[in-house]
Amino acid sequence: MAKDEDTMVLPALRGRMGDWVYYSALIPMAELSKRVKYAHELRPPDERAMSDFIQRALETTIRVRQIAKYLETEERFFNSLVLAMYGGHPSWLDISLKEKSEEARAVSEYVRGWGVDSMGFLELTGKEKIFALDGQHRLAGIKEAVRKNEELASELVSIIFVGHENTKAGNIRTRRLFTTLNKTAVKVRKKDIIALDEDDVMAILTRKLVEGHGWFRVPKISLASSTNIPKADSTAFTTIVSLYDTLKLLFSRGMGYRNEILRFNRPSDKQLEAYEDYAMGFFQCLHDSFPEVGDYFDAEIQEIKGNALRDPQGGHLLFRPIGLEIIADNYCTLRRSKGLNNREICRLFAELPVSLSEEPYCGLLWNPRKQAIISKSKTVAKRIVSYMLGSEVNESSLISDYRRALEGIEGADRRNLPARATQKQRN
Repeated sequence: MAKDEDTMVLPALRGRMGDWVYYSALIPMAELSKRVKYAHELRPPDERAMSDFIQRALETTIRVRQIAKYLETEERFFNSLVLAMYGGHPSWLDISLKEKSEEARAVSEYVRGWGVDSMGFLELTGKEKIFALDGQHRLAGIKEAVRKNEELASELVSIIFVGHENTKAGNIRTRRLFTTLNKTAVKVRKKDIIALDEDDVMAILTRKLVEGHGWFRVPKISLASSTNIPKADSTAFTTIVSLYDTLKLLFSRGMGYRNEILRFNRPSDKQLEAYEDYAMGFFQCLHDSFPEVGDYFDAEIQEIKGNALRDPQGGHLLFRPIGLEIIADNYCTLRRSKGLNNREICRLFAELPVSLSEEPYCGLLWNPRKQAIISKSKTVAKRIVSYMLGSEVNESSLISDYRRALEGIEGADRRNLPARATQKQRN
C-alpha cells in the first residue's frame, strides 16, 4: 500500500445492493471535513454559479449552526452520511480469514460465504473527489464544529461510499441516487417526536403538560396520531398533536421564535419555564374566558363521561382543533401586536360567539348538512374572529371573502359581518 501524507486507510465493510457496490467505513471528523465536498459539483460546468450559490446558502443556514452546536453536547451521534467518490486510486484490502491464523480460521467458520470477503480496509490516496449525497447539512455542521473545536477532530463518523463515474451517464445515475435518498426518506411522525425528542421545545412541554397537569391528562387529551379528534372519542378536549401544534403557534407567532430554534435547540430549564408560563397564560385565558372550557378543565377525569360540547350540530368552537388554532392565532396577535394583557384579552374573548351551528361559523367552519368541519375556510375564519376582536381591516374586502367562502349557503350574498366584541375600559 502506498504511503503518503494524503493517504488514509479506513476500516470498512464492502457490500453490494442492486448494481451499486458500496463501502461502509469510519473516518475522523477532521478528515471528513477536509476531504468531502458538496453534491452540487454534480451540476454541469455552466451551472457552477448556481452551485456556488447553493453551497454558500447551505454553509450559512441556521440548521447548520444548530447541528454544529449539537456536536458540542455529550449526547452527539449521527447516522451514516452517504458519499460518492470518483478519481484518484482508492484500493480495497480484504481480510481473508481463511489464510490467517488458526484463530482467524476458527472465526471464518462462523462468518460464512459473503461475510468472509466483506471485511477489510479502504485506502484513499487523497486524489479522490468525494462529495455528500445524503447528509449535506450534517457535513456542513461537522465542518463548522471542527473549525471551532479541535477536540472533535479525532471523533469517528460512520460513512457509506458509493462509486461515481464523472461522465454524463454517471452524473445522471448519481443525481438519481441523490434525489432518491432525499425524496424517499421517511419523515419522523409528529407523535414520535412528541414522545421522544429532547431538543424540540413543543415536544418537551407537551409531554410535561400531559403527564403532569390535570387540565391535559389523558383522556382529556387524545393520543391520536393526527390533529383531528377521532369521531368515536366523545371525551377529549383535543389531540396530543393538536396540543403540540398549538404550542408551536404560541411560541413562534406569540413569542417570536423561529422554527429552527424551537425544534433543534434545547433551552435551559429557566427558558423552558418561560415557554411554559406563556403557554399556560394562554390556556388560563381560555379557562377564564369560556365557562364551558373552564368547567371542562376543572373536572376530574372520572366526571368526564361524554363531551356534549362536540356534537352532530357542531358544538363549541374551542372543542375542535381548528377552533383552538384560530383562537390561539388571535391570542398571539392581541398579545404581541396589540400589547394587551391577559385580563384585557379575556374580556374580549368572553364576548365571542362559540357555537359552530350559529353565525359566523355556520357555513364558514361548519357544514350542517354534512356535519363536518370546513377546513378550507380557516384563513377567512381567522380574519373574521380578528375583526370581532377589534382589529382594523378592510371591511369591504373581508365581507366579500366571507360571502364567497359561504358559497352554496342560502342567503350567503346577504350575510353581513358579525358584531364586534366591545373592549371594556382598562383598569
